[in-house]
Amino acid sequence: MTARRGRRAVRALVIVFLIVLPFALLRFESVRAGLGDLVAHLRVAGPPGWAAFVAADVLGAIVVAPLWLMSGIAGYVYGFAQGFALAMPGVALGACAAFGLGRAGLSRLMTPHEGERGLVPAIHRAVGHEGFRIVLLLRISVLPQGMLSYVLATTPMRFRDFALATTLGLVPATMIHVYVGSIVRDLAALLEGDATLPGMWRWIALSVIAVVSVTAMIVVTRVTRGVLARAAERS
Repeated sequence: MTARRGRRAVRALVIVFLIVLPFALLRFESVRAGLGDLVAHLRVAGPPGWAAFVAADVLGAIVVAPLWLMSGIAGYVYGFAQGFALAMPGVALGACAAFGLGRAGLSRLMTPHEGERGLVPAIHRAVGHEGFRIVLLLRISVLPQGMLSYVLATTPMRFRDFALATTLGLVPATMIHVYVGSIVRDLAALLEGDATLPGMWRWIALSVIAVVSVTAMIVVTRVTRGVLARAAERS
Protein backbone atom coordinates (compact mmCIF):
# COMPACT_ATOMS: atom_id res chain seq x y z
CA MET A 1 0.00 0.00 0.00
CA THR A 2 2.81 2.41 0.89
CA ALA A 3 4.52 1.73 -2.43
CA ARG A 4 1.28 2.45 -4.30
CA ARG A 5 0.78 5.71 -2.43
CA GLY A 6 4.35 6.71 -3.19
CA ARG A 7 3.84 5.94 -6.85
CA ARG A 8 0.63 7.98 -6.94
CA ALA A 9 2.42 10.87 -5.24
CA VAL A 10 5.25 10.77 -7.78
CA ARG A 11 2.73 10.62 -10.63
CA ALA A 12 0.91 13.64 -9.23
CA LEU A 13 4.20 15.55 -8.97
CA VAL A 14 5.03 14.69 -12.59
CA ILE A 15 1.64 15.96 -13.77
CA VAL A 16 1.96 19.18 -11.75
CA PHE A 17 5.47 19.67 -13.15
CA LEU A 18 4.22 19.23 -16.73
CA ILE A 19 1.45 21.76 -16.15
CA VAL A 20 3.60 24.36 -14.39
CA LEU A 21 6.76 24.06 -16.51
CA PRO A 22 5.74 26.13 -19.56
CA PHE A 23 4.31 28.97 -17.50
CA ALA A 24 7.44 29.02 -15.36
CA LEU A 25 9.63 29.16 -18.45
CA LEU A 26 7.62 32.07 -19.86
CA ARG A 27 8.48 34.11 -16.76
CA PHE A 28 12.17 34.08 -17.76
CA GLU A 29 13.10 37.19 -19.69
CA SER A 30 15.58 35.20 -21.79
CA VAL A 31 12.79 32.86 -22.97
CA ARG A 32 10.50 35.75 -23.84
CA ALA A 33 13.35 37.51 -25.64
CA GLY A 34 14.08 34.31 -27.56
CA LEU A 35 10.45 34.10 -28.69
CA GLY A 36 10.64 37.73 -29.76
CA ASP A 37 13.77 36.99 -31.80
CA LEU A 38 12.02 33.98 -33.35
CA VAL A 39 9.07 36.16 -34.40
CA ALA A 40 11.43 38.75 -35.90
CA HIS A 41 13.28 36.04 -37.83
CA LEU A 42 10.10 34.41 -39.14
CA ARG A 43 8.80 37.72 -40.45
CA VAL A 44 11.78 38.18 -42.74
CA ALA A 45 12.79 34.57 -43.45
CA GLY A 46 10.02 33.79 -45.95
CA PRO A 47 9.49 30.13 -46.93
CA PRO A 48 12.79 28.96 -45.34
CA GLY A 49 11.36 30.12 -42.03
CA TRP A 50 8.41 27.75 -42.27
CA ALA A 51 10.56 24.78 -41.29
CA ALA A 52 11.99 26.79 -38.38
CA PHE A 53 8.48 27.55 -37.16
CA VAL A 54 7.34 23.92 -37.34
CA ALA A 55 10.51 22.84 -35.51
CA ALA A 56 9.86 25.45 -32.80
CA ASP A 57 6.25 24.26 -32.56
CA VAL A 58 7.39 20.67 -32.05
CA LEU A 59 9.91 21.75 -29.41
CA GLY A 60 7.19 23.74 -27.68
CA ALA A 61 4.97 20.66 -27.50
CA ILE A 62 7.81 18.60 -26.03
CA VAL A 63 8.29 21.14 -23.21
CA VAL A 64 4.47 21.23 -22.83
CA ALA A 65 4.07 24.83 -23.98
CA PRO A 66 0.39 25.86 -23.96
CA LEU A 67 -1.33 25.35 -27.29
CA TRP A 68 -2.14 29.03 -27.64
CA LEU A 69 1.52 30.08 -27.63
CA MET A 70 2.93 28.79 -30.92
CA SER A 71 -0.45 28.77 -32.67
CA GLY A 72 -0.90 32.40 -31.67
CA ILE A 73 2.58 33.23 -32.95
CA ALA A 74 1.69 31.56 -36.27
CA GLY A 75 -1.31 33.86 -36.64
CA TYR A 76 0.66 36.88 -35.48
CA VAL A 77 3.43 36.33 -38.03
CA TYR A 78 1.62 34.83 -41.02
CA GLY A 79 -2.03 35.80 -40.69
CA PHE A 80 -4.90 33.38 -40.27
CA ALA A 81 -4.87 31.22 -43.42
CA GLN A 82 -1.13 30.68 -43.75
CA GLY A 83 -0.69 30.61 -39.98
CA PHE A 84 -3.20 27.78 -39.60
CA ALA A 85 -1.61 25.87 -42.50
CA LEU A 86 1.72 25.98 -40.62
CA ALA A 87 0.43 25.64 -37.06
CA MET A 88 -1.62 22.50 -37.62
CA PRO A 89 1.30 20.31 -38.80
CA GLY A 90 3.44 21.68 -35.97
CA VAL A 91 0.73 20.93 -33.40
CA ALA A 92 0.20 17.39 -34.70
CA LEU A 93 3.91 16.58 -35.01
CA GLY A 94 4.63 18.07 -31.59
CA ALA A 95 1.93 16.00 -29.92
CA CYS A 96 3.23 12.86 -31.63
CA ALA A 97 6.80 13.65 -30.54
CA ALA A 98 5.65 14.10 -26.93
CA PHE A 99 3.68 10.85 -27.20
CA GLY A 100 6.79 8.99 -28.37
CA LEU A 101 8.96 10.44 -25.60
CA GLY A 102 6.31 9.73 -23.00
CA ARG A 103 5.92 6.14 -24.12
CA ALA A 104 9.67 5.65 -23.90
CA GLY A 105 10.18 7.28 -20.52
CA LEU A 106 6.98 7.48 -18.48
CA SER A 107 5.04 4.26 -19.09
CA ARG A 108 6.18 2.41 -15.96
CA LEU A 109 5.76 5.44 -13.71
CA MET A 110 2.36 6.62 -14.96
CA THR A 111 0.57 3.32 -15.57
CA PRO A 112 -1.98 2.89 -12.75
CA HIS A 113 -2.60 -0.27 -10.76
CA GLU A 114 -5.74 -2.27 -11.38
CA GLY A 115 -8.69 -0.82 -9.45
CA GLU A 116 -6.91 2.47 -8.74
CA ARG A 117 -9.08 5.59 -8.68
CA GLY A 118 -8.48 9.07 -10.05
CA LEU A 119 -8.40 10.98 -13.34
CA VAL A 120 -5.32 9.28 -14.82
CA PRO A 121 -6.56 5.73 -14.08
CA ALA A 122 -9.97 6.70 -15.48
CA ILE A 123 -8.38 7.95 -18.70
CA HIS A 124 -6.33 4.75 -18.94
CA ARG A 125 -9.37 2.52 -18.65
CA ALA A 126 -11.52 4.61 -20.98
CA VAL A 127 -8.82 4.88 -23.64
CA GLY A 128 -8.21 1.13 -23.42
CA HIS A 129 -11.80 0.48 -24.50
CA GLU A 130 -12.87 3.49 -26.59
CA GLY A 131 -9.57 5.13 -27.40
CA PHE A 132 -10.33 7.16 -30.50
CA ARG A 133 -13.57 8.70 -29.22
CA ILE A 134 -12.15 9.43 -25.78
CA VAL A 135 -9.00 11.10 -27.12
CA LEU A 136 -11.04 13.14 -29.61
CA LEU A 137 -13.20 14.50 -26.80
CA LEU A 138 -10.25 15.10 -24.49
CA ARG A 139 -8.45 17.06 -27.19
CA ILE A 140 -11.36 19.48 -27.51
CA SER A 141 -11.63 19.86 -23.73
CA VAL A 142 -9.95 22.38 -21.43
CA LEU A 143 -7.38 19.89 -20.14
CA PRO A 144 -3.75 21.03 -20.59
CA GLN A 145 -2.99 19.50 -23.97
CA GLY A 146 0.77 19.25 -23.57
CA MET A 147 0.40 17.29 -20.36
CA LEU A 148 -2.33 15.15 -21.93
CA SER A 149 0.02 13.94 -24.68
CA TYR A 150 2.36 12.49 -22.05
CA VAL A 151 -0.49 10.91 -20.07
CA LEU A 152 -1.94 9.30 -23.19
CA ALA A 153 1.51 7.97 -24.07
CA THR A 154 1.28 5.67 -21.06
CA THR A 155 -2.01 4.10 -22.21
CA PRO A 156 -2.20 1.07 -24.55
CA MET A 157 -3.54 3.27 -27.36
CA ARG A 158 -2.04 2.68 -30.80
CA PHE A 159 0.09 5.50 -32.19
CA ARG A 160 -1.99 5.68 -35.38
CA ASP A 161 -5.23 6.21 -33.46
CA PHE A 162 -3.56 8.75 -31.16
CA ALA A 163 -2.20 10.75 -34.09
CA LEU A 164 -5.52 10.85 -35.97
CA ALA A 165 -7.71 11.63 -32.94
CA THR A 166 -5.25 14.26 -31.74
CA THR A 167 -5.01 15.99 -35.12
CA LEU A 168 -8.78 16.11 -35.59
CA GLY A 169 -9.48 17.07 -31.99
CA LEU A 170 -7.01 19.97 -31.93
CA VAL A 171 -8.26 21.60 -35.13
CA PRO A 172 -10.89 23.84 -33.45
CA ALA A 173 -8.58 25.12 -30.69
CA THR A 174 -5.73 25.68 -33.13
CA MET A 175 -8.01 27.68 -35.44
CA ILE A 176 -9.11 29.87 -32.53
CA HIS A 177 -5.57 30.50 -31.30
CA VAL A 178 -4.27 31.27 -34.78
CA TYR A 179 -7.15 33.68 -35.39
CA VAL A 180 -6.53 35.45 -32.08
CA GLY A 181 -2.86 35.77 -32.95
CA SER A 182 -3.76 37.21 -36.37
CA ILE A 183 -5.75 40.08 -34.85
CA VAL A 184 -3.30 40.87 -32.04
CA ARG A 185 -1.10 43.90 -32.51
CA ASP A 186 1.05 43.46 -29.41
CA LEU A 187 3.36 40.44 -29.06
CA ALA A 188 3.70 41.06 -25.33
CA ALA A 189 -0.05 40.55 -24.86
CA LEU A 190 0.17 37.31 -26.83
CA LEU A 191 3.06 36.01 -24.70
CA GLU A 192 1.17 36.93 -21.53
CA GLY A 193 -1.85 34.95 -22.70
CA ASP A 194 -4.01 38.09 -22.52
CA ALA A 195 -5.15 37.97 -26.15
CA THR A 196 -8.70 36.65 -26.58
CA LEU A 197 -11.45 36.42 -29.16
CA PRO A 198 -13.37 39.66 -29.58
CA GLY A 199 -16.89 40.26 -28.30
CA MET A 200 -19.46 37.51 -28.26
CA TRP A 201 -17.16 35.06 -30.09
CA ARG A 202 -15.17 34.65 -26.89
CA TRP A 203 -18.26 33.57 -24.95
CA ILE A 204 -19.43 31.29 -27.73
CA ALA A 205 -16.03 29.56 -27.84
CA LEU A 206 -15.87 29.25 -24.05
CA SER A 207 -19.39 27.81 -23.95
CA VAL A 208 -18.65 25.22 -26.62
CA ILE A 209 -15.39 24.19 -24.95
CA ALA A 210 -17.13 23.95 -21.56
CA VAL A 211 -19.86 21.72 -22.99
CA VAL A 212 -17.35 19.44 -24.70
CA SER A 213 -15.20 19.28 -21.55
CA VAL A 214 -18.14 18.23 -19.40
CA THR A 215 -19.18 15.71 -22.06
CA ALA A 216 -15.67 14.27 -22.16
CA MET A 217 -15.57 13.81 -18.38
CA ILE A 218 -19.02 12.18 -18.39
CA VAL A 219 -18.02 9.76 -21.15
CA VAL A 220 -14.73 8.90 -19.42
CA THR A 221 -16.57 8.30 -16.14
CA ARG A 222 -19.23 6.09 -17.73
CA VAL A 223 -16.73 4.03 -19.70
CA THR A 224 -14.60 3.59 -16.58
CA ARG A 225 -17.57 2.47 -14.51
CA GLY A 226 -18.50 -0.02 -17.20
CA VAL A 227 -14.98 -1.44 -17.25
CA LEU A 228 -14.91 -1.76 -13.45
CA ALA A 229 -18.36 -3.36 -13.40
CA ARG A 230 -17.33 -5.96 -15.96
CA ALA A 231 -14.13 -6.66 -14.02
CA ALA A 232 -16.17 -7.16 -10.83
CA GLU A 233 -18.50 -9.60 -12.58
CA ARG A 234 -15.57 -11.69 -13.74
CA SER A 235 -13.99 -11.85 -10.29
